Amino acid sequence: MKKNVLIFGLVVFSLLTFSCSSDEAKEVKEVKNEKNVTETSRIGQTYSIESGNVSYKFSEESNISLYENDTLSYEFNYSNFSDIDIVDEYDDVIIKNPITNEFFRLYNIESHEGYEKFDLETSSGKKLYNIKFYNDEKILTEGKYCWQCVYIVVTTVAGVLVDMTSDSYDSNCNKAISACGSGGVKSITIIDNGWFQAASCTVICK
Repeated sequence: MKKNVLIFGLVVFSLLTFSCSSDEAKEVKEVKNEKNVTETSRIGQTYSIESGNVSYKFSEESNISLYENDTLSYEFNYSNFSDIDIVDEYDDVIIKNPITNEFFRLYNIESHEGYEKFDLETSSGKKLYNIKFYNDEKILTEGKYCWQCVYIVVTTVAGVLVDMTSDSYDSNCNKAISACGSGGVKSITIIDNGWFQAASCTVICK
């Protein structure tokens, strides 16, 4: 009799364990699928950043287009742009290069319909004001825009901010740009030497 009770108990325990495992697997799968939907929904969306008469337009799968006074100047991308860290620090957002420890501090952030407005300070001491980041998504956490939720997009945003705050290309890059002459530059592939270092590049003329 005791033997039968023991066998029955083991069977019930096995069924309960299987049921719990199945529920956990189902829950993880649902979260993963939900994340995939979020990632996929951004494909093809266009984002832009404006500062004064300069604007940058991009999507996740395209180069960055630089416009000055609404006229396309050239397109560019980074051949080896590093990963970034995004950190909330009180009301500010820090976008950091984990390799070089260079960073952007976004502060005085204001959330508006269709865009985020902020001031910018770099770890090298440069400041820019009234920058607007236009986007169709309004992902909020605790009433604030969730920069971590759009990590891939913010990586490109970092690339734009590097271009906005960089002082120069290296001598070889400047020679390649000058060689395009009056025809102008079609695209530039920037080789990341550090965010606030003179950048090297390859150039395609128009």
